[in-house]
Amino acid sequence: MEAFRLLRERRPEVELFIAGPEHLQLSDAGIHLLGNLPYRELPQYYNLCDVFCMPSKFEAYGLVFPEALTFGLPCIGRDAYEMPYFIEDGETGYLLRSETKEELADLMDRALGNQQLAANVRERRDFYVQEYSWDTVARRIYEVIG
Repeated sequence: MEAFRLLRERRPEVELFIAGPEHLQLSDAGIHLLGNLPYRELPQYYNLCDVFCMPSKFEAYGLVFPEALTFGLPCIGRDAYEMPYFIEDGETGYLLRSETKEELADLMDRALGNQQLAANVRERRDFYVQEYSWDTVARRIYEVIG
């Protein structure tokens, strides 16, 4: 939230959509708390946004990143766990390497201002759809255990 507030000082027009936790109580300008959304409603918000940002301190696998990438969204995540596997730093998004709100605000600002980043993600869409489809995942599992 603090990083978004810093970003909003630079870009007053930005908005933040948060899907998930019901317990957040915020009244900051530009912040939209969506709560727990049914899966069928998520595409509407992916299509509304320009960047997907989830600097989670723990995300064992992070399926939400390839999901966002299939919607053409550059991603920002931590340089940890599986996030670097999905996000090509500087190509399809950015990896957060510190715990500072300043770095996160800078990465969000850079992602919003980088049209090449968005183009790179759009160019790879077919790869993401194929690579992370349930058919592909099931085939990989079968190959390992079959």
